[in-house]
Amino acid sequence: LTNCKTCGQVNPTGINLPKTNFLEKEHSSWIGANRNSWNRFTDDDLRIKGLLIEKWDAESLELYKDQGITYPQKYDVKEMNIKNSSIYCINCLEEIHFDATNCFL
Repeated sequence: LTNCKTCGQVNPTGINLPKTNFLEKEHSSWIGANRNSWNRFTDDDLRIKGLLIEKWDAESLELYKDQGITYPQKYDVKEMNIKNSSIYCINCLEEIHFDATNCFL
């Protein structure tokens, strides 16, 4: 995601990473992202991550699934070598030029 400098609208950049990148079992250097409508883990996702969710109480499990997603730092979009990309704002249709350093989840 990136912000429009004209109207401030949050816009999708079109940069996509496979879901499997977010389910790796390596647990060092993880980053937490803000909670969004798209980043809710499923029970199967949590099992793939190696969590024993069968032992959790239902309320704790729902709270965990509803928090912001975490992902390995090596997949942080800001660290990727993406330069001179552009999209059109979904609000004002202004062209947005951005580099990976202007992106956030």
